[in-house]
Amino acid sequence: MGKCITEIWHNWTIVGLILDTFSLSNHRYIFPQLSESQVIAFTVWMLFAYALYLIIPTMINERNKKRLI
Repeated sequence: MGKCITEIWHNWTIVGLILDTFSLSNHRYIFPQLSESQVIAFTVWMLFAYALYLIIPTMINERNKKRLI
């Protein structure tokens, strides 16, 4: 059951990354009111969020492995 939920979560993450990539690539058409600095700020924030998405579960897994030893 847990693996199924994880696979679904990863699939939605891939969908989110594709949508983010598309919106950033076409930001002049999708978000015409944003300045270049606002687009850069959004991109940096998005990268930080995805980094946390990868780092936090890894840290939790490592902590759980140490508890099992």
